[in-house]
Amino acid sequence: MSTGAHPHPITEIAPQNLEAERSVIGILIANNKLIPTAADRLTPKDFHDKRHVTIYQKILDLNTEGTSVDPVTLSDALQGTDGALEVLDNIELFDCGGLDAHISIVKRRADKRRDIERMEGLVGQCLNGLESEELADELRTLSESISGRDYLDNNPILSLPTGAKFANEYPNQEVPWLIDRVLPAGGITIIHAPGGGAKSFFSLFIAAAVSDGKSLCGINTCKAPVLLIDFENPAPILAKRVMKVEAYPVKIWHNGHDPEPPRLDSDGWQVIENHLAPGTLLIIDNLRLGHMGEENDSGHMALVLSKIRRIRDKGISVLLIHHNNKNAATPTFRGSTAILDGADHVLSLDRVGEPDGTSKGTFRLQSSKTRWGVTDLTFEIDFEAGTIGKGSSPESDILDEVGKIIDDLTQEIKRSPVQSEILGRAGSKLGLSDYKIRQLLEKGAKRELWFVIQEYDRGPKLYRREGCEVPQLRLSSVATPNPHESTAPEGA
Repeated sequence: MSTGAHPHPITEIAPQNLEAERSVIGILIANNKLIPTAADRLTPKDFHDKRHVTIYQKILDLNTEGTSVDPVTLSDALQGTDGALEVLDNIELFDCGGLDAHISIVKRRADKRRDIERMEGLVGQCLNGLESEELADELRTLSESISGRDYLDNNPILSLPTGAKFANEYPNQEVPWLIDRVLPAGGITIIHAPGGGAKSFFSLFIAAAVSDGKSLCGINTCKAPVLLIDFENPAPILAKRVMKVEAYPVKIWHNGHDPEPPRLDSDGWQVIENHLAPGTLLIIDNLRLGHMGEENDSGHMALVLSKIRRIRDKGISVLLIHHNNKNAATPTFRGSTAILDGADHVLSLDRVGEPDGTSKGTFRLQSSKTRWGVTDLTFEIDFEAGTIGKGSSPESDILDEVGKIIDDLTQEIKRSPVQSEILGRAGSKLGLSDYKIRQLLEKGAKRELWFVIQEYDRGPKLYRREGCEVPQLRLSSVATPNPHESTAPEGA
């Protein structure tokens, strides 16, 4: 029986993760659309902190009533509760994905607490002389469950989920973006550039935008906690840059701190794995200085990337800053191909044109590998002022013109235009060859500036812009012959 000396006689501290509990609450307040998802998987009793239990219950109650859940309505609902209002004031609101990872952590801790409580009850029965073979078997099962082992022959394969169960845990989920078309949430992103190529400065713009939830040059940005580990820049220079870009909410672990930040291949990396909260954006500047091994050693780099993948799979987004290979004919980053294999989204940051002697520069950000979507953006950076703006490139301008032509044709003919109609209009308006326009149409489709519909092989291609409200007619309404049908005249 419990003596009351601590929460559980079997463990010193009841299994819990209060940071994950607060994160679930913060995400639900920021995005009410996710409340039904949480309600299906978590009950108020799954929370360990009684104040979190109260807050979560009020969130469910307000949502059931059809009332918007925000800091004002929730504070009003919590009036008179014991300590819940004070906790609510310290919960950070962010909507950056990662809800499933947070819920899983809270649920696992709750399940383990219940196992421990059940085990205590069984131990009590045994102490009271009610031993039986069934009790002994259940105690053994609970003991092995609590310690994280499968109760059947210690075989973890037996406890793996089926495809159906695994798919049900992630129903129709799209991977969200922390910064739309720039930085995916829950992925490993690499930005590489030559030495002095603005990659550190650019990463600070990203850190400032994400930590504050403000858009990056008008690009949708999701708010999330940010930790920057800087192995490269001198502290005074980093401090000056932080002030210029106003990256004040960002947590910074500089190489000059005591203790110094852990290397990826050191035992100290366990601090990051064990304590960094899911949903955080971790920026490492730079990858080469972030470990003590040889970057051309594929075995060592595979080990480094495996550690990064482990924290990614816990719901942490990772941005690695890396240098270009100086000897490559085309811009690519240094080191083993294991780095590329382990990354999810790889971006090159390249200066457009030569430096003009001012503090300003134009830079193009392009993806060379992606599991999400193509990135191709141009930015104008003023290093002295610490500002960044959306730039333009000749190709991007032309793609915008082609998009406008698709929009105009859609409105005129009341359906999505076929390629031949776009070729005719763009050829006369832009003075480009059919070959060049086809190339632009293909690039625009890859960047998802428009979508291509083709009902059968070699059939006509329809081009549709996202958000178009014109009814989309089937290809059969387009007077283009089907190559699989005979076009010979009657009587031939």
